[in-house]
Amino acid sequence: MTNLKNLSLDDFALFVEVAAAQSLSKVARDRQVAASHVSRHFARIKA
Repeated sequence: MTNLKNLSLDDFALFVEVAAAQSLSKVARDRQVAASHVSRHFARIKA
């Protein structure tokens, strides 16, 4: 389980972006990073 102390504001921003876009791929394109990067960070939030 992820401790809230280990999450950054960017992690929460990412969560909001993914929820709004309903797509990890779209968020990755918007952030100009690999989809795997977004997926890993999103998984950290969900854990």
